[in-house]
Amino acid sequence: MLRKPVFIVGYRRSGTSLLRSLLSFHPDVAFLPVESHFFTVVHPFRDDNLMEPVLFDRFWSHFTGSKHFRRTGLDADAIRREIESLGTIDLRGVFTCLLSHQAALEGKPRAGEKTPGNYRHLRTILDWYPDAQVVFLMRDPRAIWTSHLKLEEAWAKVDSEKIMRGWRESAYEARKWKRSPYVRIVHYEELVRNPEAELRTILDWLELDYPDGILNRTEFQGPAVGTYHMDGPVQSGSIEKWRETLTSEQVAFVESKARAEMEWHGYATDQIEVRLPDRVAAEIRYLAYSWKRSLGVVLETLAPRLRSARTRLRPAAPNPLMQDSVLGDQEDPIDETP
Repeated sequence: MLRKPVFIVGYRRSGTSLLRSLLSFHPDVAFLPVESHFFTVVHPFRDDNLMEPVLFDRFWSHFTGSKHFRRTGLDADAIRREIESLGTIDLRGVFTCLLSHQAALEGKPRAGEKTPGNYRHLRTILDWYPDAQVVFLMRDPRAIWTSHLKLEEAWAKVDSEKIMRGWRESAYEARKWKRSPYVRIVHYEELVRNPEAELRTILDWLELDYPDGILNRTEFQGPAVGTYHMDGPVQSGSIEKWRETLTSEQVAFVESKARAEMEWHGYATDQIEVRLPDRVAAEIRYLAYSWKRSLGVVLETLAPRLRSARTRLRPAAPNPLMQDSVLGDQEDPIDETP
């Protein structure tokens, strides 16, 4: 059982690691030490019946062999024993055991997880955990592009078009969930500009106390989780760093791609005016995105049933050893359903 698990999401480089490193010092909530990318890793097995031992073994080998699980440093055998003690084994149960195991290790009553791209899976998360609380980080796309330019990691070396598509997708999702009582939109700029006030607000929404000294992470006794400003003060110098890094052409590119979406979330454009046609076009893009996502959810829900029905209706292949017998025109009695 998980009580009010906490999830941190947002487009990458939006401050999700910073927030996790802050919340991980709280005495009542334990975060997985690294991003699990759970929904991406288990996607190939979303339709499998994990109650079948062969299918579960195949799933477990894939899941625990992924680089994301290995980075957690968790005991795969211990977690498997917890999973096998469940009455029903499914993906929700696996994820629950993963989080509850981390909470038990730290002796904390609540668990949390941070994978930025999980904003794409909020509907599933809230279906699995109706009392979950999701903190959705938003950040100026100009600053996000600047942050990518500073990194040497291969995953950060993506083209500007892809960055803007990803940011706009997160902007659409944040807008869609903005009125949900289970999702709170937090702006990175406010978090680093007024860390104590913003953190108090977040903790109050999470129904957690504000521990004295939680921002003094070099002194606070807690797990050192996170990579961004993990052991130092929260700094606001990166808010306007994009003005020194990006050329005027680069700034114009970002603003031309996402001017109306930036306005939705309170980011003023410097060079590009957000005119009425831009707003109308952005609304059309948002509606098209929402309809496409909704249709995808419906199709993903129906897909297993359609595959199952097709399997039942599909005639079985004839047994070549019996083609000349009286059974040659009958269905093959051997069930070859995978």
